Amino acid sequence: MKTLFICRANAIRSQIAEAFYRHLSTTESASSAGVDLINSIQGIDMEVPAMVHELLEHFGIDAHSQKRKWLTKEMVTKADIVVILTTYPLPGFVQKAKKLINWSDIPDIVSASEEVQKEVGAEIKERVLALVKASN
Repeated sequence: MKTLFICRANAIRSQIAEAFYRHLSTTESASSAGVDLINSIQGIDMEVPAMVHELLEHFGIDAHSQKRKWLTKEMVTKADIVVILTTYPLPGFVQKAKKLINWSDIPDIVSASEEVQKEVGAEIKERVLALVKASN
């Protein structure tokens, strides 16, 4: 089972979800991508922001090997589950995913306090854990 997490810039929410999925599942695979990487806090830098690494380290996860990726039609086609973590407009091919889950109610934490970042991180972890359990 392959799960794809999509957010606008593939810098924060989708990266966090991917890291949790990889950490919580021993048999499934996950990736993440975004549709507007340039107009984000990272701009053309394909590294994941330091705040994401710091947040994930709080949860005992090292995600320094993760990189930001542009969303492609092939990614959606290969995924068994696509999870959307944004209200930003997405390409039409996303709607053709085998299974589509909407988590767009999870807020962007780019300028949130550390406390809010941890709360949102915990929410993403709980949702990913439920997703992992459901796919086993």
